[in-house]
Amino acid sequence: MTTRERILVALMIVAIVAGGYLLLAKPTPSGPTPSSAAPPDRLNQMVVELSAALEHNDSVQTQRRILQLAETPWRAQLFLTSNPDGRFNAPAGDAAKPPSNVAFTYSGYVATAHHKVAVINGLEYLQGERLEASGYVVQRIEAQQVIIGTDVISIRIPLEGSEDRPPAE
Repeated sequence: MTTRERILVALMIVAIVAGGYLLLAKPTPSGPTPSSAAPPDRLNQMVVELSAALEHNDSVQTQRRILQLAETPWRAQLFLTSNPDGRFNAPAGDAAKPPSNVAFTYSGYVATAHHKVAVINGLEYLQGERLEASGYVVQRIEAQQVIIGTDVISIRIPLEGSEDRPPAE
C-alpha cells in the first residue's frame, strides 16, 4: 500500500469511529431549560399586546377592506368578447353615460396587415376597445378620423393637424 492509500484508510477509520461515538453517545438536551422558559402569563400578555397593536395598524384595516371588496360580486363582465370577424365588443352591462367633459385627441394611426390602431389621448386602441378615460368605445378607425361613441351617441374625431379639424376655442 502506498502512503496515500494509508492516509485515506486512516481517515476512513477515524470517520467511522467518530460517527459511531456520535450515534451511540447519550444526546444532551439542546433546547431551552424549563427555568429559562417564559411563564404562560407573560406569553398571554405579549399575544394580547401584539393583537391590540395589529388592530390599530392601518395596513391590516386596508387588507380587511380589500378582502371585503374581493368578496363582492362583479357588476359587469370585465373582459372583451370578440365577434367571428375578429372585432371586439365592449363588455356588456356598462350602460353608464360617458362623461361629456372629456377632451379627445386623435394623434396617430397605424395600419398593419390585420389591425388598425388609433392613438387617442396618447394611448393605442383597436376597434371595439373601450377608452380608458371614459365610457366611449372605438367604433371605426380611418386614416384621417376615428369614430368613438356608445349605443346612443357617436363622436367623430379628426386626425390632429388635418385641415377639417375645427379651430381651437
